[in-house]
Amino acid sequence: MLHETARVEAGAIIGDRVFVGPKAKVLARAILEPGATIGFAVEVCEEARVSLRAVVGNCSAVGRCAIVGRRSVVGSFAHIAIEAVIGSQARIGDKSWIGLSSSIGDRVRSGDHLHVMGKARVGKQSRLGTEVWINKSAVVGDEAKIGDDVMIGAEAVLGAGVRVATGARIGFAVQVSDRASIRGGARIGMDAKIGAGAVIGRGATIGDGATIGAGVRIGAGVEVPENTSVPDGTRICLPRKRRSRSKQAEA
Repeated sequence: MLHETARVEAGAIIGDRVFVGPKAKVLARAILEPGATIGFAVEVCEEARVSLRAVVGNCSAVGRCAIVGRRSVVGSFAHIAIEAVIGSQARIGDKSWIGLSSSIGDRVRSGDHLHVMGKARVGKQSRLGTEVWINKSAVVGDEAKIGDDVMIGAEAVLGAGVRVATGARIGFAVQVSDRASIRGGARIGMDAKIGAGAVIGRGATIGDGATIGAGVRIGAGVEVPENTSVPDGTRICLPRKRRSRSKQAEA
């Protein structure tokens, strides 16, 4: 069904049971596969593809050569940039930005205001909170869980199953190995390396260029200086008095 105020240019390919909403634009050589739904005032650019039963929410844009995968849902006021790819059965929140040549894996779920910058990649079945920023060329591995208000720096690499809690900050070119956990409010400096299964506690700070070995546990509020190496399996916690003072200061 094409709404009477929708505009479909010559050369666009429209499958069966497609809905194109009011004031939507489907430009030349765009492809809408069977069952696709295009909301109010959406623009689907040249050679973009909205796949089988995918949904693009109101006032969103799908850039040239971008792909929205089968049965995926893109929220309202979202922007899918040129050559970006969203996999199948993904859910992208409202007011999100998926940047140039970036990719979102199958069955990814995100909250509103997701920002994935150019050439970044999010692995399949990952879960992303609200107000997450994934900067240029960063990689988030499969089945990662990223909380609200998290910033991941350019060229950072997060392995499979990594957990990053609310408010954490991960710097430029950081490497976080599989199954590591970064608790709320932690700060990881640029070029730092976090080993497999390591746990970085709430509010801890890892300095630039530091190396945290596999299975290390860094306690809440600990500061690891820049360029420090922490061996595998080490546990570092604040002394009890210092921890209690920290809690009193927070109160």
